[in-house]
Amino acid sequence: MNWYYYPRPASYYTSLIEYFKSRGYTQIVAPGLWNWNRYYPNFERVLENVSNFLEAVKKAGVHGFMVTAWGDNGEECFFRLLYPLLVASMEYAEGDGKWEFSWMALTGESERVLNCRKKLGVGVIADNLKGFLLGFTERHLIGDEWIALDSFYASASEELKQSFRKA
Repeated sequence: MNWYYYPRPASYYTSLIEYFKSRGYTQIVAPGLWNWNRYYPNFERVLENVSNFLEAVKKAGVHGFMVTAWGDNGEECFFRLLYPLLVASMEYAEGDGKWEFSWMALTGESERVLNCRKKLGVGVIADNLKGFLLGFTERHLIGDEWIALDSFYASASEELKQSFRKA
């Protein structure tokens, strides 16, 4: 099992695959769905990790893949929130990567709802939502700047409301 969960360029994953291949191992790879220690998956990290890892897999002729997801330390693991990312994984592996279209076709979900899912999956929201709701995370570092989460979430909430009012 060749697993690596952090977003990297496809060339990085190619080197991982080649490392195991050069030692004679038959392998499958396992990118991660980034739902551990959070209430909502980090779509940005998942999509970059999965798309680049599976690009390397296809070029190297690896036998297959599986995605991983779990809740750490007794944490809830809301698998239903991962369904769009499972579709994305399949599209990156076997299709053209246009997972949003496939997701909407399979579920009948509107583009507005999908865009809300994606907005909640932005790293600053997904990575901090749990701590913010539980009251122990108040700010997030982006580059060298700290942002206040209360104002960030208020702005994101307003964006989501506006997207539904436009319909």
